[in-house]
Amino acid sequence: MSHNNSIREIAWGQHTAGRPNSFFKRINDILDMYQLPSFNEIMNQHYNKLDSKNIVRTAISSHWTVKLKADCEEKSTLKLLSKRNLNIGQTHNVWETISSSVKDVRKATTKVHMLTGTYMLQTLKVKFNQAEIDPTCPICKLEPEDLQHLLTSCPAYRHIRKSHFQQIKEYIVSKN
Repeated sequence: MSHNNSIREIAWGQHTAGRPNSFFKRINDILDMYQLPSFNEIMNQHYNKLDSKNIVRTAISSHWTVKLKADCEEKSTLKLLSKRNLNIGQTHNVWETISSSVKDVRKATTKVHMLTGTYMLQTLKVKFNQAEIDPTCPICKLEPEDLQHLLTSCPAYRHIRKSHFQQIKEYIVSKN
């Protein structure tokens, strides 16, 4: 009898013993959680190492991608995040568009804060601070400072919006 067959017989014996807190019970729970083949199927099939790795990697990635997308729907800070390209093991496109320079990382961090609703604007400060804070935009002093105001209507940023308007317009038109 080969060494591998001896190990298989020992594993099979431990599995069939059915101890509730055994290593093999935990393995079965993990296989179920990731919707992988059962212990019985694994013992009866002879997967090669590469196939096994691919099956496990795909199953784990799929499980956590589904969980991540479900969490994004439940958490208010992640609802605005684009989930179309959101997959475990892949970089979100916000981070793919930057270089490793400190300036680009800071810009991307600001984008992520805006996308997740955690960019600290006056209206957000009012929600979390017990002291009296005025939600009015501290720059233009015309309306409450929220993300929509900051990006679309604050007169203090009109020149910045105008400088990017044509580029944004061309991008939108090209996508339609």
